[in-house]
Amino acid sequence: MRFLTFIFLLLCLVSCDYFHSKQQNNDPILAEVESRVLRLSEVKNIFFAGMTAEDSLELLKNYVYTWASKCVMAAKAEQVLSKQQLDVSKELNDYRMALLAYRYEMFYLRQELDTLVSNDELLTYYEQNAPPPPVTLSPSARVVYIKIRQTAKELNTLRAALSENRDRQYLDSLCLAISVQPDYVGNRWLDVDEIPDILPFSKDQCNFAIRNNLSMLERSRGGYIHLLGLREVKRRPDYPPIMQLKEQYYNTIVNQRRMELLKKIEKDVYNEALDNQRLKIYINE
Repeated sequence: MRFLTFIFLLLCLVSCDYFHSKQQNNDPILAEVESRVLRLSEVKNIFFAGMTAEDSLELLKNYVYTWASKCVMAAKAEQVLSKQQLDVSKELNDYRMALLAYRYEMFYLRQELDTLVSNDELLTYYEQNAPPPPVTLSPSARVVYIKIRQTAKELNTLRAALSENRDRQYLDSLCLAISVQPDYVGNRWLDVDEIPDILPFSKDQCNFAIRNNLSMLERSRGGYIHLLGLREVKRRPDYPPIMQLKEQYYNTIVNQRRMELLKKIEKDVYNEALDNQRLKIYINE
């Protein structure tokens, strides 16, 4: 069903008067900048189930605009910069090496990282790291913070997405299309008392929103609209403090294991290269 919906959407977009695309091998060109082209097949992953036709079209138009803006900037740079300035081979090589190293680390972690943490381990960590983090009687929430210009035409669409508490996939795709950055504030539970310390919303505003089951807060400042989406809310004692501590300690223990594994694999690979003489160091100790 989802596949049929996607095919229908593509057919509508291809025939739509908004896009005068070039047809080639049933894969229309949506935009081109000199030798660079953007085809419909390259943007199919930005759509997802549940989007209206209007939202889909707006998402596609914004994606094409963002792609075209980057391309024309690159094309302009190629016109005005010197040959030396245009040579990015070193940067690309550095990035390639860093990306390959990162992908190998992720491959290794998927194979070796133990994410099971027993209650005994949590208790031991608690005892060794007392006192525990301060716990207040205020409610807790997972929030997303977004800052967008007051004049942005997508503002109402973003407001609606937060008010309706749309899922993260929808919100991420929408924000990508309109070039704003959603901040999930560490992807952790926050005491409502903490929010005013890190975001431009008062304690009273946050408590009012939670008491009235609001999904979004809004504040205007300096030409921007600041939006706070309340993704999940837990009221004490429905969400006991010990559960917050367990979650925090679990994440800490797994992250410690992760860092130890990364240090180990880096050292092992380095020593293996030395032993096999694939790595030679010419600096005298």
